[in-house]
Amino acid sequence: MVIDIFVLYDISFLNIGSISRGKRSKDKNKIERIDKLRYFGLSDEQIAEVLELPLEIVKKVESDVI
Repeated sequence: MVIDIFVLYDISFLNIGSISRGKRSKDKNKIERIDKLRYFGLSDEQIAEVLELPLEIVKKVESDVI
């Protein structure tokens, strides 16, 4: 089974072994929300404000929508 791991925080803090299933699920949900907001035309700056995330995090998320 292949599991995609989406990371929404600075990779220097990443410890793959300690990422729980719930954390991955929350990260995937955030990525889907970012993609949806991009689809509706919001800029990365607007998305960061709406989702209360650092702009750097939003910019790290590559979108399949665009």
